Amino acid sequence: MTDKWIYWFEELSKDAFELVGRKCANLGEMTRSGLPVPPGFALSVDAHRRFMQETGAAEQIRAFVTTVPPRELARDERVSQQIRDIVESHEMPDDMKAEVSREYCTLCGLVGVPDLPVAVRSSGATSMPGAMESYLNVRGDAQLFRKIVEVWGSSYTFQAIAYRANNGLSVEDFPIGVAVMKVVNAKCSGVAMSVHPNTGDRNKMLIEANWGLGEGVVGGSITPDHFVIDKTTGEIHSTISTKLECVLPNGDGTSWQPVDVELQDCSCVTEPELRAIQELANRLEAEYGEPQDIEWVFDRDFELPESLRVVQTRTAKIAKGTDEKAQNEYLIDLLMSSIYHRK
Repeated sequence: MTDKWIYWFEELSKDAFELVGRKCANLGEMTRSGLPVPPGFALSVDAHRRFMQETGAAEQIRAFVTTVPPRELARDERVSQQIRDIVESHEMPDDMKAEVSREYCTLCGLVGVPDLPVAVRSSGATSMPGAMESYLNVRGDAQLFRKIVEVWGSSYTFQAIAYRANNGLSVEDFPIGVAVMKVVNAKCSGVAMSVHPNTGDRNKMLIEANWGLGEGVVGGSITPDHFVIDKTTGEIHSTISTKLECVLPNGDGTSWQPVDVELQDCSCVTEPELRAIQELANRLEAEYGEPQDIEWVFDRDFELPESLRVVQTRTAKIAKGTDEKAQNEYLIDLLMSSIYHRK
């Protein structure tokens, strides 16, 4: 464990995943490459370990786990909730609060907004999409401290514990990184895959989008606008959905809110914006050397090309075959991996 446990994105590269988790490492890599990443910083896995040790939460969890039959750890959601309750019953130590507050103040000054709304996002060294929690529109020191602790607690969600138990990983000792980054004033958001996920066709890319923040797409709660782009011909096949609701900032968090009637049946992404996403996806695929699954957002405070922001990229999950059985298995796996917890 080192004394330094907060890193600005520009200090990190994709090789830092064991230090800050894959999400933060990728945010650092993209920042260093000049890609349009919102500014922010990362808390390392050592910060999580330090919190768990100094508060006594680690010892409490070890003692609790010894009372639970191993099979129940991965099958009983009540067990995971009890473990999370242990973590979240503790406050961040005062000296850690002081360091987080100092860096948050620097971020607020960088953007020029006091009590800047930020996203607080989980970042595991092992990729478990959707298994741990992230929070948007977090404002001020007190809420930031609380949400960081809740993100640490989310390394003990039922899905995260089941994944570790089924893959031979430690159930009770699983430190994660945390990303703290500016929330984009989202016009629309979504996901893009630089390869068609159902067929593995690298000549086609898939984009899905909704108005507002990205949880409306990532969470699978609505039917988003759907676009398939042929990379060779540039042809775009569009399926525009009726979008009745979207996720927007609300007070100190986010909530589902109705979409204006005149926007419900309109494409939430223009053709120039789709081309910008395509260019971004191509660049990321070239940067990482393999197909990417990207979360993007357009900032309503800017015009193209400055309006496009990327908030996450990871290796794309692709169906292992083109037959119906393989595609169905893939879609089930994708649905399970996209379970997204909102508070």
